Parts: sequence; structure tokens; C-alpha cells
Amino acid sequence: MKVRLLMLFAVVSLLLVVTPAVSQLLETTWTADIPFEFSVANSHMPAGQYLIKSNPNSMRLTMTNKETRQNAFLFTRNVQKLAPNEKTVLLFQRDGERHVLHQIWGETETHGHDVVHGQDVVELTKVK
Repeated sequence: MKVRLLMLFAVVSLLLVVTPAVSQLLETTWTADIPFEFSVANSHMPAGQYLIKSNPNSMRLTMTNKETRQNAFLFTRNVQKLAPNEKTVLLFQRDGERHVLHQIWGETETHGHDVVHGQDVVELTKVK
């Protein structure tokens, strides 16, 4: 009985160590220079250089301003296109006086991230 408990403990411990390491390997990271203040999800972000992290196991992205360390956590919907981008592309739309981030397309990827907004933001219209 003690041997089984010890084996179970060893397996659980191994899973706790390996799972975050594998998740970090699968995580995609991009950088972007954004020259203006903008809104995304429920956050107002300053201009600056951003680190954007995407975990393929969830539809959640994290944006971190490299200078201020301010974070924005956003949920996205998956969107597709045929040809991958040569570089990371962020799509903004002006809403009155503010810029609103709507989509993020990572370099060399054929899928993008369409940001889920609240009711106060008009969704991006399809570009033909």
C-alpha cells in the first residue's frame, strides 16, 4: 500500500513539474511597437513596446507593456486566412477619440485572434 501511495505521489509530482514546462514550449510570443494609446478588453493601455503571449490550449492572450509592465488579459475567437503573414499584424479601429485593438495576427501563422469585446465596442466589420 505504501509503495502504491509513493508511486502515485511520484507521478503527480512529475505531472506538476512537466505540465508547466510543456505549456511554456507551446506558448507563442510576439512583440509589437504601438505608437498610440489604445483600449483592449477592459483595459486602457499606453503607447509602447508590447510582449504578446498566446497559449494554444486556451483562447486567452496576455499583452504586457515592456516599460510599464502593465498587463491586459483578453479572450479571443479564432479566425483563419489562407496565407500567413510575414510579420506580426495588429488591427485597430478608431472609435471616436480612442483606438481599439480588434485582431492580432502572428507572423508565419494562418490563424489570428479576434478580440472579444464588451457591449461598449462596435465589432470590426469584415474587410473584403
